[in-house]
This record gives sequence, C-alpha cells and structure tokens, in this order.
Amino acid sequence: MPPSSDVSELERPTSRKRWWAALRPAELIPNLIIGVVLGGLIVTFAISLATLIYGALLPEHLDRAIGLALFGTLAVGLLAVIMGSHPGVVIHMQDAPAAILAGAATGIVAGVVAGGGASDAALAGDTLPIFMTVAVTVALTTLVTGAVLLLFGLFRLGRMVRYLPFPVIGGFMAGTGWLLFSGGLSVMTSGNGSLSELLRAGSTANWLPGMAFAALLLYLSRAVQHYLIWPAAVVGAGAIFYVIAFAGGGDLDGWRANGYLLGPFPEADLAQGLAPADLALVHWPVVMAQLPTALTIAGISLLAVLLSSTAIEMTYDRRVDLNQELRTTGLGNLLAGTLGGQVGYHSLSLTALNARAGTGGRAPIVIALVVVAVALQFGAGLLDFVPTFLIGGLVAFLGMDFLYSWLVEEYRRLTNMEYAVVVVIVVLVGVAGFLAGVALGLFLTVVLFVVNYSRVDAVRHALSGAELHSRVRRDPEERRVVAEAGKDVLILQLQGFLFFGTANAVLERIQKRQEEGRLSAVILDFRRVTGVDASAAVALRRLLSRAVDRLPGPA
Repeated sequence: MPPSSDVSELERPTSRKRWWAALRPAELIPNLIIGVVLGGLIVTFAISLATLIYGALLPEHLDRAIGLALFGTLAVGLLAVIMGSHPGVVIHMQDAPAAILAGAATGIVAGVVAGGGASDAALAGDTLPIFMTVAVTVALTTLVTGAVLLLFGLFRLGRMVRYLPFPVIGGFMAGTGWLLFSGGLSVMTSGNGSLSELLRAGSTANWLPGMAFAALLLYLSRAVQHYLIWPAAVVGAGAIFYVIAFAGGGDLDGWRANGYLLGPFPEADLAQGLAPADLALVHWPVVMAQLPTALTIAGISLLAVLLSSTAIEMTYDRRVDLNQELRTTGLGNLLAGTLGGQVGYHSLSLTALNARAGTGGRAPIVIALVVVAVALQFGAGLLDFVPTFLIGGLVAFLGMDFLYSWLVEEYRRLTNMEYAVVVVIVVLVGVAGFLAGVALGLFLTVVLFVVNYSRVDAVRHALSGAELHSRVRRDPEERRVVAEAGKDVLILQLQGFLFFGTANAVLERIQKRQEEGRLSAVILDFRRVTGVDASAAVALRRLLSRAVDRLPGPA
C-alpha cells in the first residue's frame, strides 16, 4: 500500500478534474441559474416565515427578525455543504416549526405583558423586551431541536426510519407534492391558494401563466434532456413577462401592487443579530413556559428529517447516511440557535429542484448561500424584480412532478391496497397536515400487514399419527394397533411467528378436524416457530383448557 502522501497526490488530479468539470458550460450555466433561483427561494422563504412569526405582533422589528432568519439559514445551509452525506441536499428554514412558533408568539406577548416583564415599556411604545423574549424563545427552540437531532445521530438511531413501509414513504412524497402545488398557487395569488381565491375576479392573470409554466416544465423535464433547457425556460419566461408587461403599459410599482412581482423586500442592512446586552430584557419565565412547544417542534423536525432523507434517496437513487444527516442538521441548528435563527432541516422540494434542473451537486447550493449572504448584507431588494409567476410556477412544477411520479407512474408498481394507502395519505396531508397523514398511513400499513400475514399458513404440515410415528421397532400387530389409533391423532408442525391472526387459524383447523370425526389427541410441533405473542399464548392456553376439560374424571 502506498504512503498516505502518495495517496493524497493521486487524489489531487481527480479533485482538480472535478473542479475543472464544474467550470464547463454544461455544468456552469445550469448551476449559476439554479443557484440564483435556489437562493431567491430560500431568501423568500426566510422572509415569509419571519413575517409569519413576528410580522403581525412586532412589525417594527421585522427587519431584525428577517436578519435572524437569514443568519440561521446560512448556518444550517453551510453545515450541510461541509458535513452532509449527500452533496445535493438543500437545508433551510422550514414552515411547520415556524407555524407552531407563530401561534406560540401570541401567547408569549400576552405572557410578557401579563407578567409585568414588559408592560410599562410596551405601554410606552418600547416593544424591544417583547421582541427579545420572542426571539430568545425561537432561538431556544432551535437549540433544543439541534440537541435532539444530534443525540439521535450520535446514538445511530436514524435507521429506525428504514422500517417505514414503502407506501408511507410514497404517501409522504405525494403529500409533499400536493402541498408544493397548493403552495405555488398561494405564491402566485398572494393568498391561500383556495378555490375561492383562484376564482376571484382578476386573479386568473396571476396564477394561469404560472400554471402554464409549471406544465411546460413538467413536459420538458421528461421529453428533453439538455443542460440548456432549464436555464432557457426560466430566463425565457422572465423575458416574455417583461415584454408583455411593457407592451401593456404600467410601471414596476403598479405590477407589484397587482401581485405580478415579488416583494417589496427590505433594502436595509439585515445583519444585526442578537447582542448579549439584549438578554437582560428577556422575560425568562415566559420563555421557560414554552419548553413543551420546543420539544414538540423537535419531535416534528426529527420525523421530517428522517422522512425527507429517505425521500431524497429515492429522488437521487442513492443511499443517504441518515445518522450523518441527523448529526449535520443537529449541529446546524445548534449554530443557528446560537445566532438567533429558526429551525431548519432538509427541503425535499429544493433538493429535487437541484437534482432536476442543476447538476445535483454542491455548486448550486454554494451559489444559493452567496445569494443569502448578499441579501443579509445589502437587503433583498433585487428580488423585487422577479416575476411572481416564475417562483410560484417552479414550486407548483415540483408539486406536479411529485404527484405525477407517485400517483401515475407508481400506480402499476403498487397493489391496489398499497396505492389506496398512498392516496389516503395525500388526502389527509392536504386536510390535516403531515403528522396526521403519516400517522394514518402507518396505521393502515400495519392493518394491511396483519391481514396479509394472517393469510400465511402457520401450519407447515398437518399429519395424522398413522402418517408420522416414532422410530421404535414394533412387531406387525403393534404397528397395526398404532396405525389404527393414530388416525385419531392430529399432528401440526407449526412455523413462523404466531400472533393472534395465525394462532386463531390453528385453533379453527383443530376445531374443524374435531367436527369432522374422532379426535383423541393433538400434538403441536414448535421447532420451527420463531416467536409467540401474548394473544397467541392466550389462544394456546384456551386450547389446553379445552383439552383438560375433556379428560376422563376419576371412576
């Protein structure tokens, strides 16, 4: 074996070739465009989720809240690039934890005022103590989530998701597709994407071009394989928008007021962060009261990381080290929490976008993080010129792609019952959210497993005493007597794991034999049985009790 120095020398040309390959037009152009698109989406998500938590209650501190969100996004994203087991995974702030924290923020504000921690200041117009209490609660939640994820990764517990049935994973991905599809509509309509919003007078011009763009991308992604298709589609769609917009008259402010452009976003420096002196303003009893909320978010994030990582495996057709992803995301959230950021973990949608439109590597993610850093330092004003339908159409396309893959392409690969599980999960995810959908999916797959496994015969062989006897040598008369008596003896050679379903089938077989004629004895052979659950043990004890009742009493 060559020395380590020789090994590193041998590896350097390969590394250099990889970097030179990334500079070829076939990789450079898609990576640049998709990297900027990813960065714009990540910044948009961060601004939207920060507004969700702070905007209604503390609008005067929204610029600082957005800065904290971008700090956290940079932290988790950078750790993913450096430590992630898969080069193409995008990690950023997520909506489920933010939605829970938005609900908790109202209670935090009320608790601070009622507790006297900031009542005088709030009445005087100084809401900084309230803001700091909410911000520290968000940061503490991120720290708790990071610690939980890190511990699960260190103890190598990520493999537990491998036991999830395939239909549950499929339902999760299809459910993600539905949420992305409806989320794309929401972006384009600046509402909730509901049917009433879509049918509202004048809203067609907002969402119809985006849906046409999404449908075009769905077709092109399957019909054409060329590295310029995605960049040409994105740039071309944006150029067509501005040609039509200028031809129709108006200006940027008017288009933005009608929802045709993103924004407006803050122009100021957002990199303010949290100062140690600000901690003296925090109302700590109110923060500690939110610990159950933090633990709930940690549990949801753990499940989301594992499910998303498994789904990413299917997207790339490449195995992901789940424990490494847990450790990476855990450390990223610990760093983000220290900076005051919100909870972040794997984004299945943006990772899929990186795989579909980019090269699926780290380069687009690095470019996206540069965009986030620029927005953090100089404001996100450049995003004000991005057409809304372009971002909404990309998000809707990802949703359509997931839905088509799992509801159309996978139809022939799944049984009717498995496909029904996928559909039920999608419907429930759309109605009640991910946790309810995945929980119901798990319940249904367990029921299906029980039903299907119950059909497996636990009896390997059913013989009579005349067919299976001992190896003892007997004279012809004794053999005749044994054979005659053996006809009334039932010998069942059992196999597999006995539970309530299979054990009940064994009892029914014995009862049927008893009803057909004489049955003097039953012999159960457990040599090939791998285990017995409590229900099966009760059934066997019931069989023994019935046999004892039939024993002849004393003369």
